[in-house]
Amino acid sequence: MNDTTKKAGRVAAGSKRGVLELLGEVRRFERRLPHRPEKVWRALTDARELARWFPASVEGEREEGASLRFVFRDGEPDAEGRITECEPPRVLAYTMGAETLRWELAPIPEGTLLVFTTEVKVASAPANDNAIAMCRMAA
Repeated sequence: MNDTTKKAGRVAAGSKRGVLELLGEVRRFERRLPHRPEKVWRALTDARELARWFPASVEGEREEGASLRFVFRDGEPDAEGRITECEPPRVLAYTMGAETLRWELAPIPEGTLLVFTTEVKVASAPANDNAIAMCRMAA
């Protein structure tokens, strides 16, 4: 993927591996991963895989409508959420406190295109920079 800078109120930052667009209260990150979508899906949903990169343990079923509890390892207060979309191995979305996190997986010849977006529901709260760290899954 080439780095791009978008105009009209968008700011883009990127590297050879991905691009992050800041769209007001929405952040969007794309990354090409050298793994099949099923493997990337496990990294998003399996507790042992999540422990390697996600800043919290996630308690709850991985099905649409299920309640979730996020227990952060760094001392942040726990958060509650709910799965809003779950279409293995293509789409996973859930709320986490005031944020909505959404992962879209698409097969590409070299593996998977991962599109991650985070949206803050409270207009006065800035998007959480921890969301960017969540995109740094082991490739």
